[in-house]
Amino acid sequence: MILRGAGFGFALWLAATLAFRFYGHVFFYPDERLQLMLLIGAPIAMMVLTALLLRLIAEARGDEAEAAIALAFPGMAMDVFVVTNFAQVFPNLDQSLSEAFAGLMLACYAAVIFTGLMLTQLAPQDERL
Repeated sequence: MILRGAGFGFALWLAATLAFRFYGHVFFYPDERLQLMLLIGAPIAMMVLTALLLRLIAEARGDEAEAAIALAFPGMAMDVFVVTNFAQVFPNLDQSLSEAFAGLMLACYAAVIFTGLMLTQLAPQDERL
């Protein structure tokens, strides 16, 4: 389950990075209103996508959080490289957007992990204070 989640996470990261690389100039440019809409809309979209992917992975009851962490981890690790080498990875984007990109990715990964935590169904004996 964790390897499947990590595999889906890597594929999702690759698809998003390629979308920003080849089409980012269409939807990601220095406009505060657009960046605010992305900062609100992208995490919501990631929550929906995470819920769908967790159903597709078909993890065991109570393992939803682990699967979501496995889903988020590859992208988080790879985006360290992407953010530090923003100009080389995204030559089609304005370089002043590197901080906005980093914030957007952080919000999306937080949404993935939050969704996994919210969907986790613990057994009654696991619920201890």
